[in-house]
Amino acid sequence: MVDHPEIEHPEIESLIRAAVHDYDDALAVGDARRATSWFAVAADDDDGDDGADGPTAGQRWVSRFGPTGEQFGAEQIAAARAAQPATGPAERIHDDVVTLDTDTALHLAVLRRDGADIQRTQVWRRRADGWRIVHAHVSQRPAVAS
Repeated sequence: MVDHPEIEHPEIESLIRAAVHDYDDALAVGDARRATSWFAVAADDDDGDDGADGPTAGQRWVSRFGPTGEQFGAEQIAAARAAQPATGPAERIHDDVVTLDTDTALHLAVLRRDGADIQRTQVWRRRADGWRIVHAHVSQRPAVAS
């Protein structure tokens, strides 16, 4: 096993936290356009594949997996988010940013909303248009007894 020292980039962590807070605020009030603006539109290396055998190159690298299914590409993510109501505010149980390098970071969160815990992992990449989510995975644990 290789031990990798943590890569610390406080300026990146600060930028990601601010973006995540804006994303969560947008979800809370039902602003689907603002929430989905944090997702990358396509991969930086999108090769223009027509997707005949599955998702296009851009869709493969911009995805969201969650309780309502999988979305590949910005259009599917935007459509799914637009179909969802406002989430309301959430309590942050766990909130961490892990920088993998100067262009990639993970945001790891556990949020509590309406008695249920939501686990979320987001992969953020630095792009020409700023930091954007290239993949998100969301799952929900059963409701917590009061």
